[in-house]
Amino acid sequence: SELTIGGVIDLVSEYVPALDTVSIPGKLGESGIYPYDKDYKTKCAGQLDGYANETTLDLECFAFFSFSPIKEQRLAFRSGDVVIPAGVALQGRLNFLGWEIAID
Repeated sequence: SELTIGGVIDLVSEYVPALDTVSIPGKLGESGIYPYDKDYKTKCAGQLDGYANETTLDLECFAFFSFSPIKEQRLAFRSGDVVIPAGVALQGRLNFLGWEIAID
């Protein structure tokens, strides 16, 4: 539910061993995209592990961008339907070197 520069480097270093020795400052490594709710790790633990038995999907547990140019769309998942409203929707927090911008 979050995408950080440090996380991307960790993932890529599994396939490119030369990146194992790369050390980046903490604030740069934590820079990335996060869910809108700052307390999402506590509130959304069941939905973030991928094995949720939730009946509804709480979008505050995720950062998202959606676009439906003509009409509302519904996507069916085991945990329930996700409604994509007509138009553009964007929600999340952008952290860059400790500075945050939240969009809802």
